[in-house]
Amino acid sequence: MLWSVKSTTQRAAWVSAGLLAVALGFAPSTRPSATVDPEVVALAKGLTGTFDSKQQSETDPQYFNVQLQMVRIWPDRADGIWLYVEQAMSATPAAPYRQRVYQVHRRGDG
Repeated sequence: MLWSVKSTTQRAAWVSAGLLAVALGFAPSTRPSATVDPEVVALAKGLTGTFDSKQQSETDPQYFNVQLQMVRIWPDRADGIWLYVEQAMSATPAAPYRQRVYQVHRRGDG
């Protein structure tokens, strides 16, 4: 399991995000494209999931408890692996303050 739902608010946020993803044609997948470099696939798998800074925020008041969600989108593309990234305060996961799309691929020079 990539993530777990901890509250009704989080559940509602993920249902909304899931409906948005379906509407936009995003499809989470664990199957790599046949033409994507295996090292890129391994890197993307390590980046995919739910991460937070809860422990750090509890030991150092200068840090906030932030949650980061990364899911694979567009699994049929052959130009790398594409990830949708959402960052929010853990107290308000339904209100992300940063949303991005990352393309993970091997550069020509290395």
